[in-house]
Amino acid sequence: FVAISAFAAEAPVRQPWTQSRVHGTPDPPKPYVVEQVFEKLVINQGLEMVALDGRLFGMERGGKVWSFDEKQDVERKDLFVDLKALHPKVNSAYGLAFHPGWRTNRQVYLAYTVGANLDDGTRLSRFRFTRSDSQPPQNDPESEEVFPTWRSGGQNHPNQQFGAYGMLYGSTGEATATSPPDVLHTGPTHSDTL
Repeated sequence: FVAISAFAAEAPVRQPWTQSRVHGTPDPPKPYVVEQVFEKLVINQGLEMVALDGRLFGMERGGKVWSFDEKQDVERKDLFVDLKALHPKVNSAYGLAFHPGWRTNRQVYLAYTVGANLDDGTRLSRFRFTRSDSQPPQNDPESEEVFPTWRSGGQNHPNQQFGAYGMLYGSTGEATATSPPDVLHTGPTHSDTL
């Protein structure tokens, strides 16, 4: 206890940094007001929303993806897919992207995790979905094809988007907890990219 007391007494006093000359560029951020748009719908822990052909697809962190008409007074949401029902160990769903040729190939890509600290715990899967004029779209769980997998464990960030030339781009994060940061030292290197 003596050593701790002596160390605490010698700790430097931290001075607040009040003389910063750092400013936003080029202008300060615009003020904004958050307002609820779809007042009659509930999406729990929503992480992603994608518009597609007059419908919105809202992804919940727990693995459910809902679709609903893209209108402000919408009252009904339809289940597109429940990843947790398909894979009971799903603990987080992060990304949703429809293939640019979705009208003909009916492909959608979903990113999710199935546990922490697993070498293949984060997945990017391709599914096919049904679509008709009379019924809302529905994902076919039997069509899943798992593509790349990578380590899970926190800061997974598997968001994906299709680029202008039809290529699918995704982010991965460093798959470790936030504190201490990047214990696997994967952030500053390119040696483990997909």
